[in-house]
Amino acid sequence: MACHTWALSGNPDMGETINNEYTSLMDEIGENYGYGENLHGKVLVVIRQETMYKILKICEERKQKLTSEVYLCGGFREGQVCPEHLWLEDHTANKTYDTFVDQDVRCINKVGVYGKPFQPGCEEEPFKADEIARVRIDGYTDGQFNSLP
Repeated sequence: MACHTWALSGNPDMGETINNEYTSLMDEIGENYGYGENLHGKVLVVIRQETMYKILKICEERKQKLTSEVYLCGGFREGQVCPEHLWLEDHTANKTYDTFVDQDVRCINKVGVYGKPFQPGCEEEPFKADEIARVRIDGYTDGQFNSLP
């Protein structure tokens, strides 16, 4: 699965639906901000955080509710208002879960720290501190939980 379909669902049967909803939302946000060229007087880091909260609305229900502190994370580069990469961080277990198309879910034994750069498991380069936005989520979806390494 693509990073965004796994991070939002993890269910292969929902992949197309999640992808369509995500693509539509990113187009809407991108067009609203001229794909980073017209921020309407807002600060980029605030827009990125708002984008992540909007993305939460299309996440599949989290049925694997754990006591863990889990975050949906977005990596943005070079003025982007929409994330180019999504991953999950379980701050309680100190694990980051990440994937790319045609790859298994990867797990690394560390999580990002607010205000510091971070490199999730599938990225070649770390995201700068101001290129990362995180929103807390309530556990894992069944698809995510069943695919964790």
